[in-house]
Amino acid sequence: MEERVAKKPKIEPEDASHLQKEPGSFDFIIKTIEKDQKRDNSGYQPNLFNSRIEPEATEYRSLPSGESQPDNAQNLQIESKSNRVNEGSEPCLAQSHESANERASHSGESQLEYMTIKVFKNLRCDIEDYPNTVSPVWFKMDDMKSIATFNQKFVSNINKMMNEYHFIGWKKSRGDGNCYYRAVIHGFLNELLMPFSKYDQHFYNFITAIWNVNFAWVDFAYRNLAIEMVSNWYNLRQAGKPIEAFIEFLQQSENSEVDKILVMASKMLTANYLIQNQEKESIAPYLFEGLDKIIPEILEEGKEAGEIALLVFPLALGIQVVQYNFFEDIKVFEFPHEPENAAFVVPIISKRGGHYDILCNKQFIEDVQYNFETHEYHFASRLLD
Repeated sequence: MEERVAKKPKIEPEDASHLQKEPGSFDFIIKTIEKDQKRDNSGYQPNLFNSRIEPEATEYRSLPSGESQPDNAQNLQIESKSNRVNEGSEPCLAQSHESANERASHSGESQLEYMTIKVFKNLRCDIEDYPNTVSPVWFKMDDMKSIATFNQKFVSNINKMMNEYHFIGWKKSRGDGNCYYRAVIHGFLNELLMPFSKYDQHFYNFITAIWNVNFAWVDFAYRNLAIEMVSNWYNLRQAGKPIEAFIEFLQQSENSEVDKILVMASKMLTANYLIQNQEKESIAPYLFEGLDKIIPEILEEGKEAGEIALLVFPLALGIQVVQYNFFEDIKVFEFPHEPENAAFVVPIISKRGGHYDILCNKQFIEDVQYNFETHEYHFASRLLD
């Protein structure tokens, strides 16, 4: 049998030396977006912000330090204009060495204050509902048993996920071939945009990485829309409004156009990282078919993530993705297996081959004091310090 010889990759990254030096400001985004929009003849410009819904209520609740559940709330409505930074203007990032959370206002040293958020007004969400993008709320892990109530092994696996791996909630990801990218990017952004998140520098690096995407098949319209959208969330945090940034992220994630932009940006980041790191020992063995075939497959909309994407996408994001796969028993796969500089872990679950949903553990639910019945978040002021 003839030995299969790896083909020499035909794709080389374009000269991006002018992008490697980090600029003093992000005004260059505006100029480049305008230039690239002229280059793009599709004319496709979806309205990214037409899905924003005012939160049902925001409550500030002060408690004696010893109490664990907020009560006797005073209702305060978030004003709609506070949910956008530089309304109507082009995106412009303002990096600061000071954390957004360090600038977030908080009050009361002797009492524990909670801000209660219900992101969607009059939401009726059932576990049987098929998501347009991802489920707008977290469901109890125990409710997953309803998928296969009479399958004892499946039910046993759910119990193991709760009792041994300490997962308590999950969200569905739409099963259209993009579910892996959607599940990972949603879990990633959920971590970055948690009001008490300490990953502002990683957030900044993520936007810069999207900007640095530059190869033959780049869809600059989607790349630029992704920069604009994610920059708005980042800027809200830098303006001392982490709660508003988190709300916008959750609300806009339900918009199918926003979802498509995030998925396409995820695919482009994966392809770009692969091209830039094609000679690494951990990646080169997967490239025997040649990048000229692999890259278009990664970028194809609705194409399920292959083995190379499972390896590379977490590296492009600077995280570790841990998959919990239901076979006869639970099999756990880590990507990468031995992370060197992973900022945090994004857990996902595959209940059947090729489909992925989003997980959250007990620590997350305790940190945000999430109520599975009312679908409210209760953010403690101590976490915003």
